[in-house]
Amino acid sequence: MKIKTKNLILRQPKDTDFSFLEKMWENGKVMKYVGFPSGLRQSDNKIRKWIDEWCTGDRLRLVVEDKKTKKPIGETGYRIEKKYPYEKNKKVAALDIKIGDPNFWRKGLAAEALSALIAKLRNTSDIDIFEVTPNIENKAALKLYKKLGFKKIGRIHKFKSKQNVIINYQYMKLRE
Repeated sequence: MKIKTKNLILRQPKDTDFSFLEKMWENGKVMKYVGFPSGLRQSDNKIRKWIDEWCTGDRLRLVVEDKKTKKPIGETGYRIEKKYPYEKNKKVAALDIKIGDPNFWRKGLAAEALSALIAKLRNTSDIDIFEVTPNIENKAALKLYKKLGFKKIGRIHKFKSKQNVIINYQYMKLRE
């Protein structure tokens, strides 16, 4: 899958992207709200394996590339939820996004990327509901999802990350 927007290209990862992804996941500022304030240190091989797993079946991982520089600035993707607690018999896609280059933060690019991904999935799949689960302390993410039309529907309290960080996630959904 390849999606082009005004400023971005969303595309499947290439071998040249892995060093960027490794640096992004090691950055505690990027990974703080997903439970890794010290970053998530992974080897190149682990990242490749993880990406391979995420690019099969009912999941997809895309690199967010800046059109001007032709360099990766983040990642986004989705997975189809098998057990959705709020609605039975609905096809639900859990979305996420990370803009890993701070030079591209607060420029509307996460909204541009997610809007394009949602539009593409609406046109090419039978997904009923889009879901996000931002950390309730991530005010920028909550603002982004609200701007895109997501509505709050519940919370998961006290999720404990591998770095022993307690996180409260806010379930939010978007319908057609």
